[in-house]
Amino acid sequence: MRDYGLNFTRTPILVDNNSAISITNNPVNHSRTKHIDVRHHFIRDCAEKGLIEVVRVDTLDNLADLFTKTFDRARFENLVRMIGMINPE
Repeated sequence: MRDYGLNFTRTPILVDNNSAISITNNPVNHSRTKHIDVRHHFIRDCAEKGLIEVVRVDTLDNLADLFTKTFDRARFENLVRMIGMINPE
């Protein structure tokens, strides 16, 4: 993409898990993170290079939950509105 003049640095990655944010932003290997496979350190490497920025999002505002969890009707309709999908009713 850079060949075409498009620069995608500091792309925000929205995360609702404080531990995941801490592990990403802290390059020190702790005893609790030693079980993480090497291939999962890709995100940490991208954050160190400045390609992405891990940003905290409140659990209630996490739009990805719409596709991964079940909700009551009110919560589901709220997430549908937040993501910009049209309600068929």
